[in-house]
Amino acid sequence: MLKRADAVSPPSRTSVSPRAALAIAVALAIVLAINITPWLPLQDFNEWGYEGFIGAQLLQHHLSAQFAFVSYPVPNALIQVALCALDLVLAPSTSTRVIANLYAALAFAAAWALARRFQAARPAPCFLVLLFGIYFNASFWSGYLNFQFGLLVFSAWLLCEPRTRSRPIVVLAFSLLAFFTHAIVWAAILLMMGIEAFKDRKPLPRLPALVSVGLFGWYLAAKAPPQGFSSVEHPSLLWTLTYKLYTVAKFGPYHNFVFSDAPHEGIARLFHLGGSALNVLCALGLIGVIYWALREAWRRADYTTVATVGALLLTFLALPPIVADVLNPGERTLGLALLLCIVRTPAAKLIDMLSVGAVVLVFCLIGLMLTPPPVWEQHVSVGLPPGGFVENLFWSRPSAFVLQARAADAGEARWPLTFHTSLLTERTSTARAD
Repeated sequence: MLKRADAVSPPSRTSVSPRAALAIAVALAIVLAINITPWLPLQDFNEWGYEGFIGAQLLQHHLSAQFAFVSYPVPNALIQVALCALDLVLAPSTSTRVIANLYAALAFAAAWALARRFQAARPAPCFLVLLFGIYFNASFWSGYLNFQFGLLVFSAWLLCEPRTRSRPIVVLAFSLLAFFTHAIVWAAILLMMGIEAFKDRKPLPRLPALVSVGLFGWYLAAKAPPQGFSSVEHPSLLWTLTYKLYTVAKFGPYHNFVFSDAPHEGIARLFHLGGSALNVLCALGLIGVIYWALREAWRRADYTTVATVGALLLTFLALPPIVADVLNPGERTLGLALLLCIVRTPAAKLIDMLSVGAVVLVFCLIGLMLTPPPVWEQHVSVGLPPGGFVENLFWSRPSAFVLQARAADAGEARWPLTFHTSLLTERTSTARAD
């Protein structure tokens, strides 16, 4: 007869937690969505792919009568340079998917590294909120991959130890990388450098960042004045507050992928209304995350976080809907502030509740992937679709620049440039703003 200590115990079973299973589902849905749809479903990035094709043609001494490279440094240029290089050996539509997949892989790694570093007790919920709220939010699906890659640079900066961040070579590398990735991210990193230099009273190691400041001055001096959209003239206080709250809600998990001007009907309308309501609730939760993160940072005398988040939030509140030819720049500064607050908030239960919203992102992407190929071929405008206020909430148009993507794959440069922040300029006509 076996003694109790000698009894054979049943084999241990490894189980996957619900949050881990949800994280796997979200990651799988994202990877599938950017690879199996007829065209890359990132609105503006198909236009950047078209401009990458033109850049590759210029490198091969073609199209020089129509286009040219600008003769000054351009912030946000890194991804366009990468597209130009890839287009020398790949089809433009393949190049955009390569960049999107690279971003996805780096974003998954960054989200998990931040969650493990700052929310080690419960990393999975933080990981999920970072995925749908920061790395694969409305900016991603709108195709703002310059800024999204900038978020990765900002994330890497946060993961560096304070002693590492004060090394001159690191300061130089991050300031230049951030400058050529996205100007707003560059400004945020320089802000943190300045705060840390003031805090430890060691400004000299941060002086290499002045190289990027010089490049930015050169850019401002050489760049032609923008000829883009005019901002809303003298908006009311109520309109401004509503627009700012809506911008916070855009960091929620619901996305309204629009392929036509037809209104939502039946189950689609119910899903739209429910998803919009969920995003508003998520906005309230994110405001709570900001409050608790700032409170905890103040309690711990983490004045770098307090000052950085405070400056980013004040900038978000102060910026109008359009600055020059950039749509809603405050959305970018808010995204950086939220990234800092999500990873540093002590409100674990709030993060846990918000993480459940990732389920909605999965359903949105399933609907996107089930959209029939002929629908992707319909011409849609990048402008605001017709319809009421509720109908247009949280919308993006995945196929808005499909015509440009198709032209690039066909080796045709028959569309004007869209973005004034491009490395390119037209010799024969004026680029439109976006």
